[in-house]
Amino acid sequence: MQELQMRIKELENTLIELIKEKKELHFNNQQLIIENRELKFKVNLMEDILDNMHEAVHAVDTEGKLIIYSKPNEKYNPCKKEDVIGQHESTIWKQPSNFVIDKEQIIRDGKPMKNINIIGNSVLGKGFHIIAGFYPYFENGEFKAFYYTGRDTTKVDSLIMETYELKRKISQANNEKNMENGCKFTLDDIIGNSTSIQACKDKARKIANYNANILIYGETGTGKELFAQGIHNESLYAHEPFIALNCSAVPETLIESLLFGTVKGAFTGAENIPGLFEQVGKGTLFLDEVNSMPLYMQAKLLRVLQEKKIRRIGDNRNIDVDCCIISATNVDPKEAIKKNILREDFYYRIATVQLIITSLRDRKEDIPILINFFIEKFNEKFGKKVECIDNNVMNFFLEYQWPGNVRELINTLECAIMLSENNETILTAEYFPNYIHYTRNKSYKKRKIRDEEESFVDFSSNSESLRTLLEDYEKEIILHVINSSNNNISVSARYLGIDRKSLYRKIQKYNLK
Repeated sequence: MQELQMRIKELENTLIELIKEKKELHFNNQQLIIENRELKFKVNLMEDILDNMHEAVHAVDTEGKLIIYSKPNEKYNPCKKEDVIGQHESTIWKQPSNFVIDKEQIIRDGKPMKNINIIGNSVLGKGFHIIAGFYPYFENGEFKAFYYTGRDTTKVDSLIMETYELKRKISQANNEKNMENGCKFTLDDIIGNSTSIQACKDKARKIANYNANILIYGETGTGKELFAQGIHNESLYAHEPFIALNCSAVPETLIESLLFGTVKGAFTGAENIPGLFEQVGKGTLFLDEVNSMPLYMQAKLLRVLQEKKIRRIGDNRNIDVDCCIISATNVDPKEAIKKNILREDFYYRIATVQLIITSLRDRKEDIPILINFFIEKFNEKFGKKVECIDNNVMNFFLEYQWPGNVRELINTLECAIMLSENNETILTAEYFPNYIHYTRNKSYKKRKIRDEEESFVDFSSNSESLRTLLEDYEKEIILHVINSSNNNISVSARYLGIDRKSLYRKIQKYNLK
């Protein structure tokens, strides 16, 4: 009987344990249901996001079978998502003949390829231009999947091409404002009598007689395009067109179309449009800020310069080119090569002859000549009667470093003349930016501080506190500047780099008369 009771007790304990495990299993099952519902929600949300993105996305497993396929892909392939999931990627993706991707190499490197330009035709035979990305996916160091992204720029390309074509037609319609070849300037229009600028002009005249590739290097605002136009007008092909392209202002996706042209159907909206190489004929193609050109485009242009042939996008026919290439950079070419923004082989091809333009701070003797020239020009433009600038302002100009070079000088003068009164004949300091005066004042103060013989303060052992010494020093500087400017408070304030109110407060503080 005792054994039976023990057996019953064991069965009761077992039953209790089973009931407890059942409750735990039920709880865990409920948690799994909740987690599964949340996971399903996230998956559905992610699929909805992918389907409504502008970019097309599809992913494959380690065997190349499709596991993700977003709706934008249907633009390039007639298959629906439910039809392609589980199929091999070759059913929807065929590499264009002009583009090869080594998927296995990307996986081995473990690094994605981004922002790749691909121009081709879809399975539907529809032309496209996409910016693609190729990404390997790893978990715990093990390759698990591979996915692709593609942003369609076909419509954008078409709109931009239409805009550029419209600009080209407007430029042609207004060509009477310029010379017949599209230039505005000759080498004689470059102002300056300094030895350096005259040497630049002499060299430009010499190299203009040869159809060589020229690289012009100069800081921003030194007049690189003026020299390019001047060289063209000095050449034997001055009657041919001069066309300029700012490489930094053109989207990477469009620069190839602009240079080489397109044929109808190359991509959606593409028309038969000649590129700049065709338009320029035997003239001069000026590539400004060539250091901003994408490296892949430099490689293509290098081949053009070597073979003297181009091919429109979407065409299979070569076109001979016979133009002069003048390039310009505002970055030292050697530094650009070190920073990997300029290919070395491309540099040697475009720089058969190199012309280095001197910065304005290194030819300050030309500043008075430039000032007189542009005062006359802006007087005519704005109907003013300015004759010159104040002597103090001229001193400021000669000490200022002009980081923006001649362009900055021109803009500074133009603004001053616009702000001047109609009967004003001399431009005084009040019409010019504070930073020009402040620069000179800083150098003035440094000279005074370092010149012990002209020190305003006697630093003896019995000197007062530092604050008192500094106040005495400030007082002497202000008094000296006011006397030097013939008691002109506006000029003194600009010279000191402070506003008029601040100067008046200091005058009252130190009781200056």
